[in-house]
Amino acid sequence: MASIRSSGLDRIESVSDFYSFSKSLMSADRPGVAFEAFCHLTKQEFGFTLFTVLAYDKSGATVERVWSNMPGLFPTGSVSPVPDPASYEAGLKVINDREGIIDAFPHHNAILQAGCESSLALPVAAGGSFLGTLCFLHRAGHFTSETVEKAKEFIALGPAVFLLEEQLRAIHPHVHQGT
Repeated sequence: MASIRSSGLDRIESVSDFYSFSKSLMSADRPGVAFEAFCHLTKQEFGFTLFTVLAYDKSGATVERVWSNMPGLFPTGSVSPVPDPASYEAGLKVINDREGIIDAFPHHNAILQAGCESSLALPVAAGGSFLGTLCFLHRAGHFTSETVEKAKEFIALGPAVFLLEEQLRAIHPHVHQGT
């Protein structure tokens, strides 16, 4: 079993933040709690304005927004086609300017209105299957090489959060984010 040190998580700024995150996962009793805890932890570590979680459906080549820290502007349940699944599954993607956001996101107007002109998409995979993407958006130029390196440390937590949320949605199918 990998230790925290070997996973890269030994550089987390605040042990108390990581402890709070772990405690939130252990006591999660409804969908959204694990994503909310992950949102809080990562915001403390590398900052962002918008955080959305996209679940991938390989059979339909679509992604569904299953969580957002701004559900009023970016509600859950939104489904989008994935024009190039191989590219989508390829890995980490960084965009640091307005033009890149316009090219990459069909709903770029809402993203730009939220003040976001950069994005970082972290892939999530478990057991050889691609599960989806953790997508962080912020002001133009925010995702520098240093910020990206710090964010990559959290890829290891992605599968645990995704799988816990999947289990919580199965147990509580009628409970949605914010309820």
